Amino acid sequence: MNNRQQFFVHVDLGGASPVVAGFHEFDSRTNIGTFIYGRSYCENPNAFALDPINLPLIYEKHFQLRSTRINSFAIPGVILDGGPDEWGRRLLNRFSEDIPITPADYLVMGSGYGVGALYFSDSPEQPAQTAQADNPDINQLYQSILAFDSAETVNKNLQHLLMPSSGIGGARPKTHVLYENRPYIAKFNRRDDPFDNALAEYCMMKIAQKAGIGCANVKLVSTQEGNTILVERFDNPQRQNSQPRRHMISINALMNIQDIPDLENASYDRIVTLGKKIGRENNINAEVFKRMLFNIAIGNTDDHTRNHAFLKNTHDRNYALSPAYDLISLPIRIGSHAMNIGPFGQTPTLENIRSAGRLMGLDNEQQAKCAQSIVDNLQNLKTTLCQFNMLERDIDYLMPCFRYAELASSLCEIELRLD
Repeated sequence: MNNRQQFFVHVDLGGASPVVAGFHEFDSRTNIGTFIYGRSYCENPNAFALDPINLPLIYEKHFQLRSTRINSFAIPGVILDGGPDEWGRRLLNRFSEDIPITPADYLVMGSGYGVGALYFSDSPEQPAQTAQADNPDINQLYQSILAFDSAETVNKNLQHLLMPSSGIGGARPKTHVLYENRPYIAKFNRRDDPFDNALAEYCMMKIAQKAGIGCANVKLVSTQEGNTILVERFDNPQRQNSQPRRHMISINALMNIQDIPDLENASYDRIVTLGKKIGRENNINAEVFKRMLFNIAIGNTDDHTRNHAFLKNTHDRNYALSPAYDLISLPIRIGSHAMNIGPFGQTPTLENIRSAGRLMGLDNEQQAKCAQSIVDNLQNLKTTLCQFNMLERDIDYLMPCFRYAELASSLCEIELRLD
């Protein structure tokens, strides 16, 4: 049985194996967690700060956090990004010989299961690296997923295929796969899903791409058990030509969200502010505004701070907004988003959207231009969803999610009146 209080953090810099970057220790007497970079890492010419805002690359500096309700081991957010998500923790709880207890246990035991370039271990030696399912039988994999999710017995020969699970994806059933020689995250439906979740996400991702939003590439695979969506891993170049996995930081980490009250300050315009601090993208304000407006239009209310991220550039220490992921209509909490739309809170109103746009530096004309591409691609939505072979009952179930799509049209109409 495990009860880790400390662990080493490793980074994939493109060599034969990840290099040790630092060390984290939690003091249960003081409830303080401390992270410190290692000397060899700081002296490495390829080294970079794991979090350029909250963990700048400074040798011998002790970065300390106090334990909170949502961060019981006071671990920096960027490190938690690299660990297994809720689904991955469920897998570890069931299949590991030693039951994980502490957050450090999950990081070390799940090292390599997360997204991004971080690995974790009990020593400064080379960390364990996990394999993804190599060109698997998706139907067989789907059967194992359903069995696990229903607490049924899973074939021991297939258990290793289930273990890899993304770090920034929540509780949905998923695993990493190498499909047609490309790395993907395979996401599956559950038996009790009220609609075809995989197909719905595939539809929204494809519509977002047509609307000019930067999205991860997706495939839809049909099996005897149902549909599976494959989301291409933008953090993993398969180590071709010794290219490292790309370092990834969630908005949750960059905003340094350590406790529940911190979530109240999370907003879309802060994504733009953070992007300008750590990157050089000229159009980040328009891209974030379009993503915000698209989430409102399709009713993606699960747009929390871990569903937005930045990727480190491969050629320098700057960051760029990652492709969009987890875009799906959700018929729950309609009209109340997980993150603030603008200065008037989480509710999508025209005033709140326009105010958010202004905070991002967009005038009425620029906001309308962003909105128009979304309006154009959400017209005749029922027909579009039918073309994706979505069942009529699922379309009817999801239609209430689109009740705020008219706000995008209103932005365009305001600009026309001003003209």
